Amino acid sequence: PGPEPALLVRRAAVREQRRLYRAGGYEIDLLVTDQGSLLGQVVPVDDEVDEIEDEDAACTLVGSSVRTVELTPTGEFHFAEVEREKVSLTLEWRGVRVLFPEVDLSS
Repeated sequence: PGPEPALLVRRAAVREQRRLYRAGGYEIDLLVTDQGSLLGQVVPVDDEVDEIEDEDAACTLVGSSVRTVELTPTGEFHFAEVEREKVSLTLEWRGVRVLFPEVDLSS
């Protein structure tokens, strides 16, 4: 099956940008820090989906450059020094692919 788009559930208005997305039985929590890092965590919210325990689980960020990082066994990922721009994110593990809508890191 093709990638499942994520829906923006909530965006907090704080100094650091925090967003919560939901897709395919998972919630994806994103945080853009004042130092320019992008932190995230994927957690299952549906009993019928798998935990993120795949050694090949990864998150790919596409903007002015393409970068990929591995997910930890608890579904966390970290990109240091991201550009303040619109990016797309794709999470992949065990045949699951979750595509984020454009994430605006500039505001």
